[in-house]
Amino acid sequence: TQTFIPLEGKPLIGFFAPPNNKDEPDLHKIVAFRFDGSAGFQMHKGTWHEQPFPVVPGTKAICVLRAETIRELKPTNAETGECHGEDISKLNILSRHNIVFTTATPLGKL
Repeated sequence: TQTFIPLEGKPLIGFFAPPNNKDEPDLHKIVAFRFDGSAGFQMHKGTWHEQPFPVVPGTKAICVLRAETIRELKPTNAETGECHGEDISKLNILSRHNIVFTTATPLGKL
């Protein structure tokens, strides 16, 4: 479980996929949500996600992690930077599927 709390009311965009019993997220179920910065959000254990992207340059956020997650943040695969453990499964989707997650905000729509 992780919690992200944006600071100074600045928005974030997050990419998520629901938990499943596979080694990877279902790429067809990945969705993006825009958080307006007025509140934080918490994910259920097993929810695949990328680190939230800032919409506004200089955005800062607090990430609250369980102690188990912090201990498991060391990459288990030096080549890909992936981390795997009891409470974490950080995947490198770029190296696995050649997919890059980006955000594009139309000018004036911040």
